[in-house]
Amino acid sequence: MGLHIGDDSYVEEENILTAFKYHFQKLSSSAETNAQDDDKYHQHVEYEIQIINELVKDKNILPATSKELQDAINSINKGKSPDIFEITIEHIKHAGNSLNEFLLGMINSIIFHHGCVPDMLKAGLFTPVFKNKDDKNNATNYRENLNLGAKIGNVLNNVSACVDDDMAKDFAGMEDLCSLSNGYSHDANLDRCIKAYNTAKTHLESSNACQADNAALVKIDSGDMWTFVKNELAAKNIIDTYVQGTKDGQGVWRYDDGTQITFIQWGSTEPGNGPSDIRLDLWKNHGYRFNDVTGNSQYCFVCEINLK
Repeated sequence: MGLHIGDDSYVEEENILTAFKYHFQKLSSSAETNAQDDDKYHQHVEYEIQIINELVKDKNILPATSKELQDAINSINKGKSPDIFEITIEHIKHAGNSLNEFLLGMINSIIFHHGCVPDMLKAGLFTPVFKNKDDKNNATNYRENLNLGAKIGNVLNNVSACVDDDMAKDFAGMEDLCSLSNGYSHDANLDRCIKAYNTAKTHLESSNACQADNAALVKIDSGDMWTFVKNELAAKNIIDTYVQGTKDGQGVWRYDDGTQITFIQWGSTEPGNGPSDIRLDLWKNHGYRFNDVTGNSQYCFVCEINLK
């Protein structure tokens, strides 16, 4: 009788397999997905990659041990379907020391040392499963079952979990600091995290508001950072905004940590050098260039979370 998808019918094994592939591919593609959502998702992925790189950069990752490998193998449930290579977990559990030594060498030499997971270990097997109701010839009465990866790949995942659970905790903590969910934006190239607040406050109030975020007023110390901030301000159509910068008694502009500011792009009529103009803001009418102000006026502000 074949398989029915809407008004279309498919017969013969090859056509039915193709129809299932089309059916579930269509289900997995959200009609509401748009370019902006995709861009936000990829930004978040790039940010997570940056966090992982930061966590492992100076970390001495110890090689996996035979015990960790054996624990990983034992943790996988028996009696499951084979992978795309017709390998079951029982094959691995009863293969003996030769396979274990090979796996341990692959984990430590290829994956941990070079950071490379072979593509064959990422392959998956997709199977339609009947829901045990209604018509077996109707594709809507099937759910998808995805067997993620080769059985050896499952072992490797479990070994990684055993090797460094603390890294996962560190990752979660850093991810919570700067994420799309709390309104902060991350630039993967700069590894900087900012949020433009469209709320008017004095300079002191702005600084306090940032501190409440475990942040500080944004530190603009390069052209790339300035561009990052300008783009955030333009996206929210913000006119005036406070940034880090205080002029000391000798007329030197300094960041909050006391170091001298070496990057300032003054507006066309700036600095005004008024006796009380000891704070910095960016003004849209000057292309978001720098102005010196008293800090008493209420402007918007940009906060930055320190990821270092």
